Amino acid sequence: MLNIMLHWATTARTGAGQRWLKDNPLYGIRRIREQNPRRPVATLERYLATRTAMRQRAEQAQSETERLRWLKIELALLLAKETGRRLSAIRQLRWADFDFEKEQVRWRVEFDMKGRESVTPLPGPLAEKSKGSGGGSGRLQAGYLPVSRTLSLWIGIASGAVHQGPATGDGDRRGDGVALPPL
Repeated sequence: MLNIMLHWATTARTGAGQRWLKDNPLYGIRRIREQNPRRPVATLERYLATRTAMRQRAEQAQSETERLRWLKIELALLLAKETGRRLSAIRQLRWADFDFEKEQVRWRVEFDMKGRESVTPLPGPLAEKSKGSGGGSGRLQAGYLPVSRTLSLWIGIASGAVHQGPATGDGDRRGDGVALPPL
């Protein structure tokens, strides 16, 4: 991020037409990038407990809006675990991206980190959960999957109600753990 800011400062001009910086002070310094960065990972037990906490919060909700918010966030967490996709990509899904007959999700190119469109299988339980959240019986809305931009915050709130401290470990998305956003 610092490198990006310094590069900008050497190309952008002030109101008087001068550059903010004459030269990038870090030019020529080799940046070391981690090949396989360690990311926070939660155990399967933590994932299940977080989903349970989300369901409980939905049941105890004071309003229909609050109840639906917790159900949508649970759906997003379920999608993250089952597909391995980033929360930012899940937020950009539209109901039209779900094909319940073929049981698959289409990930559009404009929201893919690598700039590729792809299709992932939609497991049975996830297909049922997705149908229920959209209204079911063909009443899916045409707009975005209604998930808040503060999705990580809400998952953190539900997860914090179950466990104290951040997720750690070397679990993976195939069963013994699930990647969660940093808390």
